[in-house]
Amino acid sequence: MCPPRAVRWLAVLALGALTQAHEVAPSDWALRVTFPAEPKTDTVRTPLPPGDIVSDRYIFEAAGETLLLVRSTYPLAVGVARRQEIYDQAKTDAVRGRSGELLAEARFRLGEYEGRELRIRFARAQRVRQMRFVLIGSALYALVHEQPADRKESATAAAFWSSVALQPGFEDPRAVEERERWREVGQDGFRVRFDATRWYRDPSDNEEGIFNLLRADQRAEAQLIVEPPGTHGGPLEEAALATAREGAESVRVKGRKTRLRHGVSLTELQFEARVDGTTYVNHGCYYSGAGGQVQLRAWAKDRVYKDVAGDIEELLEGLIITKP
Repeated sequence: MCPPRAVRWLAVLALGALTQAHEVAPSDWALRVTFPAEPKTDTVRTPLPPGDIVSDRYIFEAAGETLLLVRSTYPLAVGVARRQEIYDQAKTDAVRGRSGELLAEARFRLGEYEGRELRIRFARAQRVRQMRFVLIGSALYALVHEQPADRKESATAAAFWSSVALQPGFEDPRAVEERERWREVGQDGFRVRFDATRWYRDPSDNEEGIFNLLRADQRAEAQLIVEPPGTHGGPLEEAALATAREGAESVRVKGRKTRLRHGVSLTELQFEARVDGTTYVNHGCYYSGAGGQVQLRAWAKDRVYKDVAGDIEELLEGLIITKP
């Protein structure tokens, strides 16, 4: 009698003898999976205020069975605190989407990752679906096999499940999470590195050289502006104050100093601006050189500034100038 692992491999070999097996392993994906033949592909976008959830799908259907692999990437990096929330939402969507009945729920391991497994019955369609979800970095991977409810699990399903494996570079969950947590925006040797669990780029950005960031709870905003050298005749921070005064009822400078960040001398400026009866605290860094001009500033209402000041300071520390 063959051991279970041998049975699975025999199923894979038998499947390959009957069809042209097709491995799906995009270079930037954490998983590789083998389908019985080349699957169809499509992309579904779910709009959210921070941007779209992008779900890339591979779908194979034959002989009443469906195999599905989906990678859903999020505009905000997925921190530890949000993992259970995302798994719960995936479960709710899977069961309620077609008025299904949850038959079983369990946990499973894929390398060092712990995922969720569901078995769902759709009485009206007389079908059963097995699903596995696993969060890897900022992407939720969903693996699905569906077949008529009156069948036993097929060799096709066994081969599909046994083919699932991690791609190189994704073995360590902590390293992957850290790698995907920190992102950058900018151009021409001026960029800002930011924590994508706390900040996201405004999806409506469309102006050359201007990058707007919003805090996840929208209690603070930030802006990176990159311009050619000599765009402003005088000191860049004075130009920023002049612009603020154009639309504000009052502007009050709270502090100004020269500061060294990553080996480059910058002007750091903090000021308050009162607009439509509300006072905003602005904190920013300004640099002008032969390679260009850049300003990175963030602001929040004065009554919440102390709660977000740490995140703003961290964001300013992320300004990187490689074209001085």
